[in-house]
Amino acid sequence: MKLGKIGLVIASLLVASFIGGCGSDDTAAKELTKEESTYVAFVGLPIGSTLDDAKKALGNECEIVSENNNSQIYKWKAGDGSVRAEFENGTLVRKNNTIASKLYKGDLYVTMEQFNEIQKGQTYDKVSGIIGRGGALVTEKKDVKIYIWSNPDESCAQVHFKNGFVSSKQSFRLK
Repeated sequence: MKLGKIGLVIASLLVASFIGGCGSDDTAAKELTKEESTYVAFVGLPIGSTLDDAKKALGNECEIVSENNNSQIYKWKAGDGSVRAEFENGTLVRKNNTIASKLYKGDLYVTMEQFNEIQKGQTYDKVSGIIGRGGALVTEKKDVKIYIWSNPDESCAQVHFKNGFVSSKQSFRLK
């Protein structure tokens, strides 16, 4: 399986930034939790992968939650969260997770003011710059990626990117 070493390094750094917080004095290497390592594997699993690729990345312990014709949806549990992967004719076409919103533990809140600066047509890098930190990938399919910027109080901004550009956005309890 080719997850892409660069993709895995980026995902690992993203998780490290989520769990590290700002101004952390802890310089010792932190072992990833099951949720964090599952998220890293999720991000590194490209659309177009096979079920065998997914099992190598996420583990063999999964269950089929839906199956019809040439489509199957598998679920991997990780702590309080999970990853779901949809395969059509043996090929990964969509993936999503419930882990991403739980990862960020820093002190950089996304605000309603920042959310209002996000406009259709902006790139992920532009949105991350507005918010001051990267988002966590929640869902990916062919040409769509959905990222979430969560706050410790469970408020959040969710931004949809189509072909790399903002196509829509939602907020939940932002201040």
